[in-house]
Amino acid sequence: MLAETLNYYAMKYFFIFSSLIFLFSCGSKKENTNTERKLCLSDTILKMIETDTVQKEAVYEQIKLSGLVEVDESKMIKVYPLVGGQVIKVSVELGDFVKKGDLLAVLKSAEAAEIEKDIIGDSSRLEVANKNVHVAEDMYKSGLMAEKDFIIAKNEYKRAKAEYERSVELYDIYSLGQHSSYIIRAPMSGFVVAKDVNTGSQLRSDNQSSIFTISNLSNVWVMANVYESDIEKIKIGYPVKIQTIAYPDRVFEGKIDKLYNVIDPSSKVLKVRIVLTNPDYVLKPGMFATVLVRHTADKAMLTIPSSCIIFDHNKNYVMVYKDACHVQTKEVDVLSVLDNQAYISEGISEGDRIITKYQLLVYETFNE
Repeated sequence: MLAETLNYYAMKYFFIFSSLIFLFSCGSKKENTNTERKLCLSDTILKMIETDTVQKEAVYEQIKLSGLVEVDESKMIKVYPLVGGQVIKVSVELGDFVKKGDLLAVLKSAEAAEIEKDIIGDSSRLEVANKNVHVAEDMYKSGLMAEKDFIIAKNEYKRAKAEYERSVELYDIYSLGQHSSYIIRAPMSGFVVAKDVNTGSQLRSDNQSSIFTISNLSNVWVMANVYESDIEKIKIGYPVKIQTIAYPDRVFEGKIDKLYNVIDPSSKVLKVRIVLTNPDYVLKPGMFATVLVRHTADKAMLTIPSSCIIFDHNKNYVMVYKDACHVQTKEVDVLSVLDNQAYISEGISEGDRIITKYQLLVYETFNE
């Protein structure tokens, strides 16, 4: 920092000295003392400075919103217990990655025991009915049994088979294991983003709360808050840039995907949704986000690089360059600054050339 300061003052005095030499060399002939003397830029300074042309460009407007990273609900499944019982094992923790079919938890359940009992009973009844229908068939063919009795035996077999198949299907649906256990497995591959169960917990079959939530975080949502005064400035499809506290130097880009046309009664804001791809899983649900919404307004204004503006005595100035001996200091009215571009409402004209490098040095020399 000290070296930069010394270099700045060295350049400043070098510029003044060079300009004075040029001034005196131009004035070898004595003129009237009332004649105005012109300060011109030396060849050395001309090689150092850079200029840019004032242009009229479309105005970009930007709104800053606060937001929160959330899971993509279209790629999320909530897991509910189908039977009640006591949790005897939990195999995952919050944030773990699981594959489809992985074990999540095991319950000891009276309902599971009842289903297991039913399938054993239905299996025995099917076996008996199967033997009876074979005996009845032999007797019917031998003329020892009436056709009506044979049909009754066949219907009993069909009924027993249907009951057994129903019990087997129920057994599979409930993912029951041995010894009256109910096994909960992951319905999809993803991360455990919510967990509301621990070993020893007692669960009821009519429980309306999910015990696990699995989500694929390859896509996430950013839910941003829009105040009433800004609602008309937000539309679906507007591009956004998103930054988080965790990654301050990284910018995530997306578009507004949905406007929820209801004002939240507690926060008095309108929610908007941005869908972001998250292939490296750096965006975590619950992260705070700053959302910058940018769009083109239906107007054009004069624009210049914001770095060439000189702020002095609570006013903004630029150095307008025509040639080495015609450099003017002009006050400008800066409407706004966005992405290193300043929008100017007054003070300069389209086509003017302004000094964009070493302009402060030129300004101090011409305004001493």
